[in-house]
Amino acid sequence: MAHRVVQVSYRWVKTAPVADKVAVEIGKVSDDWLRLNVHVWFLWTTKSPAEIYNVLRTSITTDDGVVVANLDHDTFAHGWAPQFVWDWLNEKMGWAKLGL
Repeated sequence: MAHRVVQVSYRWVKTAPVADKVAVEIGKVSDDWLRLNVHVWFLWTTKSPAEIYNVLRTSITTDDGVVVANLDHDTFAHGWAPQFVWDWLNEKMGWAKLGL
């Protein structure tokens, strides 16, 4: 399967968000990743969202939440984030230069 960018978004309710612990789990299912914050991660991976979810769900409770979604090459991202986020996404997605 070809590489893709997948966004992982956490909702921490019962589990204390520990970036280092999440990074270990993220590393199991990605070849590269970028952490926007402890809630939002972007993965460069060949895994499907379902495969990723099945690994990540073991580190949260049912009161917490996680959403795993593909970013489409034909869909552009818009928002306010540090330039390093746009640079990483542009590199992986092959988008025209985005950002500030």
